[in-house]
Amino acid sequence: GRIQPKTQVEITSEINGEIIDLEVKEGQYVEAGDILVVLDTVQIKADVQQARYSLDESRARMNGAKATFDQAKEEFDRQQRLFDQDLTSETAFRDARYAYLNAEASYESAQATTRRLEAAYDKQLDYLSKAKIVAPMTGVISFLDCEVGEIAAAQTSFPQGKTLMIISDL
Repeated sequence: GRIQPKTQVEITSEINGEIIDLEVKEGQYVEAGDILVVLDTVQIKADVQQARYSLDESRARMNGAKATFDQAKEEFDRQQRLFDQDLTSETAFRDARYAYLNAEASYESAQATTRRLEAAYDKQLDYLSKAKIVAPMTGVISFLDCEVGEIAAAQTSFPQGKTLMIISDL
């Protein structure tokens, strides 16, 4: 007869990276959540820092744009009241209105940039978390095809990454 596992899972990497630590051997029993492979994180950590700095800069610019927007709104409201009472010129009123609209657009642009950079930062943090490959289920390492120093190719939707190991529930 043939013995087949009840369930088996192929383990691949979700990111490209050099394997710097291999925590298991073929035939070893693992629990769900156990660390199987650790990938090099030097470049990913640098990318996380760069994304963080860009996000901090964008937030500072957004705060400046918000202050300019608030100031322009106050001036527009003041000019509106004065214009309604015929105490200011139409030119001053329009200038305040255009400055307000421009400041509003700049603030909205800064908010959008900040949201984009927050997403980029979250993406880099996700990549960093994927540098440690953990067991998705309890079982036995029934196949192992990687070693320390090897590059783990990421599995993508088009070219499939290399199967690093298989965990089987016997």
